[in-house]
Amino acid sequence: MPESTVDGPVPDTLMWEVRAHPDRLDDLLDWLDLAVFPDLADQPGCRRVDVYTGEQHRVVLIARFAGAPTVVPDPPVELVARPPHQWRFTHRRGRPGHTGSAVEGGPG
Repeated sequence: MPESTVDGPVPDTLMWEVRAHPDRLDDLLDWLDLAVFPDLADQPGCRRVDVYTGEQHRVVLIARFAGAPTVVPDPPVELVARPPHQWRFTHRRGRPGHTGSAVEGGPG
């Protein structure tokens, strides 16, 4: 369980989200690989970094830390359709190795 403060648990997870310029999604992913991943990996307490892509050229990065998360720098403006957003969260629950669906009749 994360450490606590008077305001509650200390955030340990960063969620970063941006919409890539329609023609620059691959370039944005390359920028993350070359400019962001190495910096995050060097941060004390970095446990895991995952990147997801979705509809409308959205990119989401989720980084877990052993303590307070760092922030992700803004990407070059020509790679994005709008500025990124980032939020800090506190990881509460997870099920290692669980990949199935909790819906009755679903896989898992």
